[in-house]
Amino acid sequence: MSCSCSYQWSLRLDVASGYPHGVGDFVRSVKYDLHPTFSPGTVTVSEAPFALPSYRGWGTFTVTAHITFHEGYGELSEVRWG
Repeated sequence: MSCSCSYQWSLRLDVASGYPHGVGDFVRSVKYDLHPTFSPGTVTVSEAPFALPSYRGWGTFTVTAHITFHEGYGELSEVRWG
């Protein structure tokens, strides 16, 4: 039996509800590393809310987000989902 399963998903970086500042106040850009089967496999977003477009896929994988902060707000940070 074959499975034609497909999921629609997206991802964005935002701040917690009630936080007094928007994410764009301290984050400059986010570079997302997707599964190598995606084209492009790396997407850089430079505007809040730092959202990836909607994608369709059939499996699971890890997404790594490399977060670059504005000067004075910290160093490069890396977050992984998956």
